Amino acid sequence: EEATAAQQRAADDADRNARRMASVISYAGEALDQLNAKGKAALDAIGKGYEHAGYTLQNMNRALAEEVRALDGAAQAEIAAAGRLEKLQAAAAGVGPSADQAREALANLGRGGGAGIRGITAAGEQAIATLEGIKASAEQAAQSLADMADGFRREMLQIQGDQQGLLEAEHEDNLRRLEELHQASGDYGNDEYNQAVARANQLHSLKLKQLREQEEEQRRRDRDSAGGTAEDLDRLTEAAERTQKALSGLAGVSLSGLAGQARDLKGHFQGLNELL
Repeated sequence: EEATAAQQRAADDADRNARRMASVISYAGEALDQLNAKGKAALDAIGKGYEHAGYTLQNMNRALAEEVRALDGAAQAEIAAAGRLEKLQAAAAGVGPSADQAREALANLGRGGGAGIRGITAAGEQAIATLEGIKASAEQAAQSLADMADGFRREMLQIQGDQQGLLEAEHEDNLRRLEELHQASGDYGNDEYNQAVARANQLHSLKLKQLREQEEEQRRRDRDSAGGTAEDLDRLTEAAERTQKALSGLAGVSLSGLAGQARDLKGHFQGLNELL
């Protein structure tokens, strides 16, 4: 008797499952034939939650039909969205105000990537890939613009001779790269990240200190050079005055004393030449 009852239960389960699947298959959905592997898996999963839920056969069939219709509606909406996306792409390839509007619309859609699309149809999968590609291209373009702006800033600092500004820009780059690596490593790299940031800050401080010392040394040399130049000018002026006096002394000099005056004058010119 127990075996007979088990057989009867199995037969009832099989009959119930057959009726359930017949209810699912009997719904002629407009987009169900375009479901991909993901969509078919969703269709196959419908109704499994009702197997042991205690529903009457009629209520179970009604619930199954409603879920199948919902899946079909989602597939239709996905296919329609993919069609609108294709039209936008075609319009964006043109020129004029319409093309500009289409490109702007694509950029707005691309910001979310494939969010909001389940990808249960081949058209939906393609739409997701397209939107993800638009998003990636936009992000790459934005990064390129940021890199160009940073490059212009560095070039301006170089032209202006702002060494401290260049060091600050270099330090910002180092910290940004460390942050990117930290995000990629997750919690596994917390200690290493903190240590790297501390070392980067120490290195930056040492470079700034070295720069200040170099600038101070250059200012000292400039002061010494300016002082030496003033002293040389003073000596040159004195030598020129002595030479002028020697030349003016030639007037009215007798021939017998001319040789001595010439020797004195030669000595003055030699001293003047050394200073020059």
